[in-house]
Amino acid sequence: MDNKVGDELPTQSEVEEAVKSVQKVLDKADRYLTSLTKEQRTSALKPRTGYGVMVPQIAGMAKRHGVALPGISIDGMQADLTLVSRLEPLAQIADALAQRVTDTQIQAASECWHAATALYTSLARVASASPDLEREITPVVEFFATGRRKPVKAPTP
Repeated sequence: MDNKVGDELPTQSEVEEAVKSVQKVLDKADRYLTSLTKEQRTSALKPRTGYGVMVPQIAGMAKRHGVALPGISIDGMQADLTLVSRLEPLAQIADALAQRVTDTQIQAASECWHAATALYTSLARVASASPDLEREITPVVEFFATGRRKPVKAPTP
């Protein structure tokens, strides 16, 4: 397995500094942003591809022909479209950041688990030759066993 990550670790303070920087961006943009529940996200109307071109045309026609509906604002519709457009660069960079952080975590966990399983396999093969190792490896053997899992407890020193 290629070692793509883990050789250069950020310090805890570097991670904390990055978190603070991202939090500052979130705080600065928060007045323009909202949070939705899972249900709200799934039930929200999903516009058809290309709606950004049609909305100004609809707004223009409605204004020219005096079409008005209670609770529907043409200016509000146009402001919403502007918000979507203006937030797009922020959404793209935030998505890129989230994807790279997640990809790095996935790769690091994969590399970690690859090494752990290789070392476990070697330890398990030689455990019968060492009573101390045989006792010590028991919870690890149980963890690797197939079937229903028991909660993992941290070893006591």
